[in-house]
Amino acid sequence: MDIKTTALGSGIQGIQRGLNNAREQAHEIATAQQGSVTDIAESLVGLKQSLVQVQASAEVVETVDTLLDFLLQGTER
Repeated sequence: MDIKTTALGSGIQGIQRGLNNAREQAHEIATAQQGSVTDIAESLVGLKQSLVQVQASAEVVETVDTLLDFLLQGTER
């Protein structure tokens, strides 16, 4: 049971971190000084990294859900 809880918790934490990072990067983009292309580019890269983190973490949550569903169906037979 600890493995499932840990995996699910890790997936949820990853989603939360990715969303928090995305908010920070979006704020950096919105408040960047005009003409600061480097700052905007770095923030855009960070925003993309946040997206990838959320997607990967969502895959973890989905995998845990699928595994739990499989295990529960197996015990009902």
